Order: sequence, then C-alpha cells, then structure tokens
Amino acid sequence: MKKISAIIKYYIQKKSLNEFLINLGYLLIFCIFLFTMIIIIENIFFLKQDIKLQIISLFIPIIFSFLLYVILKFILKYYSLFGTNNQFNIARDIGKEFSNVKDQLLNVLQIKNQKKSSNLDL
Repeated sequence: MKKISAIIKYYIQKKSLNEFLINLGYLLIFCIFLFTMIIIIENIFFLKQDIKLQIISLFIPIIFSFLLYVILKFILKYYSLFGTNNQFNIARDIGKEFSNVKDQLLNVLQIKNQKKSSNLDL
C-alpha cells in the first residue's frame, strides 16, 4: 500500500507542478498584454509623469496579488492541504489518463478504506 500511496503522491505533485507552470504562463501573457496596452495608451495620449506613476502603482499590486494567488494555489495542491486532492479523485484521474489502470487503483483504495473502518460484516 505504501507504493500505491507514493504513486498517488507523485502524480499529485507532477499534476500540481504542471498546473503551476501553466498558470504562471497565463500570468506572464497577461502581464505582457497589460504593459503593451499601457505603452500604446501612453503613446497615443502622451500622459504626464504623475498619471503614469498612478497607472503603474495601480497595476503592480494587481499583478502581485495574482502571482500570490498562483503560488498559494500551487502550495495547497502540491502538499494536498485542506483536502484539495482526494486520493479517490486522483485515482479516478489516473484511471482516465492511463487506460491500462482504469478503475483498478480506485478499487484497491476502496478496499483499503473498508478494511480500516470497523466493518463487522467482514
């Protein structure tokens, strides 16, 4: 059972890392788009220095808050904090991704869970 738990933990960590990198890429694209829009607006309207400073001071905290959100989401998923990644849901995901596993991993986890509970029928 330790090997199955290790496989599930490894899958959770790889999936979390992949989602983190994708979200970081989206954030980078958003930042590039945002700063390009700011540059275009500045070229069209010739904004004063204090207005440019206000625009930048408005968007910097927004970008940092998005970055903080992406990092916190990664940490929560990577370490499975607050039950974000349930072993049964991950077993279903592994079964969908790998056709040779199907629902066998889920069945093993359910049997393991039944043995832990105090079931008098067994």
